[in-house]
Amino acid sequence: MNFKNALLVVASCLALVATEARADAPERSPAVIGATSSSPLTFARGKTSSGWLPFEYVAGTRIFVRATINGGPVLAMLDSGASSTVLDRRFASSLGLSQMGDLTGQGAGGSTQYSVVKGITVQLGDLSWNGGDAVAIDLSAVEKQVGHPLPIVLGGELFRDAVVEIDFKRSRIAFHNTSSYQAAQNAHALAPTPAAYNQAI
Repeated sequence: MNFKNALLVVASCLALVATEARADAPERSPAVIGATSSSPLTFARGKTSSGWLPFEYVAGTRIFVRATINGGPVLAMLDSGASSTVLDRRFASSLGLSQMGDLTGQGAGGSTQYSVVKGITVQLGDLSWNGGDAVAIDLSAVEKQVGHPLPIVLGGELFRDAVVEIDFKRSRIAFHNTSSYQAAQNAHALAPTPAAYNQAI
Protein backbone atom coordinates (compact mmCIF):
# COMPACT_ATOMS: atom_id res chain seq x y z
CA MET A 1 0.00 0.00 0.00
CA ASN A 2 1.22 3.48 -0.82
CA PHE A 3 0.74 5.18 2.57
CA LYS A 4 1.60 8.60 1.16
CA ASN A 5 -1.82 8.79 -0.51
CA ALA A 6 -3.69 6.27 1.63
CA LEU A 7 -6.28 6.52 4.35
CA LEU A 8 -5.47 3.83 6.89
CA VAL A 9 -7.83 2.72 9.64
CA VAL A 10 -6.31 0.72 12.47
CA ALA A 11 -7.38 -0.93 15.75
CA SER A 12 -6.16 -4.36 17.00
CA CYS A 13 -7.38 -7.78 15.87
CA LEU A 14 -8.53 -7.66 12.27
CA ALA A 15 -7.37 -5.52 9.37
CA LEU A 16 -9.27 -4.36 6.32
CA VAL A 17 -7.45 -2.93 3.34
CA ALA A 18 -9.03 -1.25 0.33
CA THR A 19 -7.71 -2.17 -3.11
CA GLU A 20 -9.67 0.34 -5.18
CA ALA A 21 -11.47 3.62 -4.56
CA ARG A 22 -15.20 4.23 -4.75
CA ALA A 23 -16.56 6.98 -6.98
CA ASP A 24 -17.89 8.88 -3.95
CA ALA A 25 -14.57 8.62 -2.09
CA PRO A 26 -11.80 8.57 -4.72
CA GLU A 27 -8.94 9.19 -2.30
CA ARG A 28 -9.81 6.55 0.32
CA SER A 29 -7.59 3.51 0.61
CA PRO A 30 -8.49 2.28 4.09
CA ALA A 31 -7.44 -0.52 6.41
CA VAL A 32 -9.13 -1.44 9.69
CA ILE A 33 -8.10 -3.56 12.60
CA GLY A 34 -10.95 -4.30 15.02
CA ALA A 35 -10.66 -3.69 18.77
CA THR A 36 -12.20 -5.12 21.92
CA SER A 37 -15.72 -4.09 23.00
CA SER A 38 -14.74 -2.99 26.51
CA SER A 39 -12.75 0.25 26.47
CA PRO A 40 -11.15 2.65 28.98
CA LEU A 41 -11.47 5.40 26.38
CA THR A 42 -14.32 7.91 26.47
CA PHE A 43 -15.60 10.51 24.05
CA ALA A 44 -17.07 13.95 24.65
CA ARG A 45 -20.84 14.00 25.08
CA GLY A 46 -22.56 13.26 21.79
CA LYS A 47 -19.29 12.34 20.06
CA THR A 48 -18.10 8.98 18.73
CA SER A 49 -14.75 10.23 17.43
CA SER A 50 -11.86 12.42 18.43
CA GLY A 51 -12.41 14.40 15.25
CA TRP A 52 -9.64 14.91 12.72
CA LEU A 53 -6.30 15.90 14.25
CA PRO A 54 -3.23 17.05 12.27
CA PHE A 55 -0.09 14.95 12.56
CA GLU A 56 3.59 15.23 11.69
CA TYR A 57 5.06 12.41 9.60
CA VAL A 58 8.70 12.16 10.69
CA ALA A 59 11.23 10.53 8.35
CA GLY A 60 8.38 8.82 6.50
CA THR A 61 8.02 6.26 9.29
CA ARG A 62 6.74 7.89 12.51
CA ILE A 63 3.49 9.68 13.26
CA PHE A 64 3.48 12.43 15.90
CA VAL A 65 0.17 13.88 17.05
CA ARG A 66 -0.58 16.76 19.41
CA ALA A 67 -2.07 15.59 22.69
CA THR A 68 -2.68 16.90 26.19
CA ILE A 69 -1.09 14.81 28.94
CA ASN A 70 -2.23 15.60 32.48
CA GLY A 71 -3.20 19.09 31.39
CA GLY A 72 -0.02 19.88 29.43
CA PRO A 73 0.34 20.02 25.63
CA VAL A 74 2.83 17.62 24.04
CA LEU A 75 3.71 16.10 20.68
CA ALA A 76 3.29 12.34 21.13
CA MET A 77 4.50 9.52 18.92
CA LEU A 78 1.98 6.89 17.84
CA ASP A 79 3.17 3.27 17.91
CA SER A 80 0.88 0.33 17.12
CA GLY A 81 3.55 -2.07 18.38
CA ALA A 82 3.80 -0.58 21.88
CA SER A 83 1.79 -2.77 24.26
CA SER A 84 1.07 0.22 26.51
CA THR A 85 1.64 3.95 26.68
CA VAL A 86 5.27 4.81 27.48
CA LEU A 87 6.58 8.04 29.04
CA ASP A 88 10.16 9.18 29.06
CA ARG A 89 11.38 9.28 32.68
CA ARG A 90 12.34 12.95 32.37
CA PHE A 91 8.92 13.86 31.03
CA ALA A 92 7.14 11.90 33.77
CA SER A 93 9.21 13.74 36.38
CA SER A 94 8.41 17.11 34.80
CA LEU A 95 4.71 16.32 35.27
CA GLY A 96 5.29 15.45 38.93
CA LEU A 97 4.24 11.83 38.39
CA SER A 98 5.48 9.16 40.79
CA GLN A 99 7.45 6.34 39.16
CA MET A 100 6.87 3.15 41.11
CA GLY A 101 9.17 0.14 41.10
CA ASP A 102 12.45 -0.69 39.40
CA LEU A 103 11.45 -3.45 37.02
CA THR A 104 12.97 -5.20 34.03
CA GLY A 105 10.97 -5.71 30.86
CA GLN A 106 11.64 -7.31 27.50
CA GLY A 107 11.04 -5.56 24.20
CA ALA A 108 12.12 -5.70 20.59
CA GLY A 109 15.40 -3.98 21.49
CA GLY A 110 16.17 -6.32 24.41
CA SER A 111 15.72 -5.91 28.16
CA THR A 112 15.10 -2.48 29.69
CA GLN A 113 14.49 -1.00 33.12
CA TYR A 114 11.10 0.58 33.70
CA SER A 115 8.73 1.90 36.34
CA VAL A 116 4.94 2.09 36.53
CA VAL A 117 3.20 5.47 36.44
CA LYS A 118 -0.43 5.76 37.55
CA GLY A 119 -3.06 8.43 36.99
CA ILE A 120 -2.25 9.34 33.40
CA THR A 121 -4.80 11.50 31.60
CA VAL A 122 -4.60 11.74 27.81
CA GLN A 123 -6.72 14.06 25.68
CA LEU A 124 -6.85 13.76 21.88
CA GLY A 125 -9.49 16.09 20.52
CA ASP A 126 -12.83 14.76 21.78
CA LEU A 127 -11.24 11.51 23.02
CA SER A 128 -10.08 11.04 26.62
CA TRP A 129 -8.24 8.34 28.55
CA ASN A 130 -8.49 9.16 32.25
CA GLY A 131 -6.64 7.71 35.21
CA GLY A 132 -4.76 5.07 33.28
CA ASP A 133 -1.45 3.35 34.01
CA ALA A 134 1.62 3.78 31.85
CA VAL A 135 5.26 2.74 31.75
CA ALA A 136 8.18 5.11 32.36
CA ILE A 137 11.56 4.34 30.78
CA ASP A 138 14.58 6.25 29.52
CA LEU A 139 13.66 7.04 25.90
CA SER A 140 16.81 9.05 25.13
CA ALA A 141 18.35 6.33 22.92
CA VAL A 142 15.10 5.89 20.98
CA GLU A 143 14.81 9.66 20.67
CA LYS A 144 18.22 9.80 18.99
CA GLN A 145 17.25 6.98 16.65
CA VAL A 146 13.96 8.62 15.69
CA GLY A 147 15.57 12.06 15.38
CA HIS A 148 12.73 13.85 17.16
CA PRO A 149 11.96 14.78 20.80
CA LEU A 150 10.17 11.81 22.35
CA PRO A 151 8.38 12.62 25.64
CA ILE A 152 5.66 9.99 25.24
CA VAL A 153 4.63 7.07 23.04
CA LEU A 154 0.90 6.36 22.69
CA GLY A 155 0.39 2.67 22.04
CA GLY A 156 -1.69 -0.29 23.09
CA GLU A 157 -4.67 1.46 24.68
CA LEU A 158 -5.50 3.32 21.47
CA PHE A 159 -4.92 0.42 19.12
CA ARG A 160 -6.82 -2.08 21.26
CA ASP A 161 -9.75 0.13 22.17
CA ALA A 162 -10.31 2.52 19.28
CA VAL A 163 -10.42 2.49 15.51
CA VAL A 164 -7.51 4.64 14.36
CA GLU A 165 -8.11 6.33 11.02
CA ILE A 166 -5.06 7.84 9.31
CA ASP A 167 -5.35 10.08 6.26
CA PHE A 168 -1.79 10.30 4.97
CA LYS A 169 -2.59 12.59 2.05
CA ARG A 170 -4.05 15.25 4.34
CA SER A 171 -1.71 14.49 7.28
CA ARG A 172 -4.57 13.97 9.71
CA ILE A 173 -5.70 11.27 12.10
CA ALA A 174 -8.89 10.39 13.98
CA PHE A 175 -9.78 7.94 16.76
CA HIS A 176 -13.24 6.37 16.62
CA ASN A 177 -15.59 4.44 18.88
CA THR A 178 -15.30 0.79 17.79
CA SER A 179 -19.02 0.08 18.22
CA SER A 180 -20.20 2.82 15.87
CA TYR A 181 -17.46 3.04 13.23
CA GLN A 182 -18.24 1.60 9.80
CA ALA A 183 -15.43 0.68 7.45
CA ALA A 184 -15.51 1.56 3.77
CA GLN A 185 -17.34 -0.96 1.58
CA ASN A 186 -14.24 -1.59 -0.53
CA ALA A 187 -12.21 -3.05 2.35
CA HIS A 188 -10.66 -6.53 2.51
CA ALA A 189 -9.29 -8.52 5.47
CA LEU A 190 -5.58 -8.28 6.33
CA ALA A 191 -4.19 -9.93 9.46
CA PRO A 192 -1.52 -8.10 11.52
CA THR A 193 1.88 -9.78 11.52
CA PRO A 194 3.66 -10.67 14.80
CA ALA A 195 7.09 -8.99 14.97
CA ALA A 196 9.14 -10.05 18.00
CA TYR A 197 7.15 -8.74 20.99
CA ASN A 198 5.10 -6.38 18.82
CA GLN A 199 2.86 -6.50 15.76
CA ALA A 200 3.29 -4.99 12.33
CA ILE A 201 0.81 -4.09 9.61
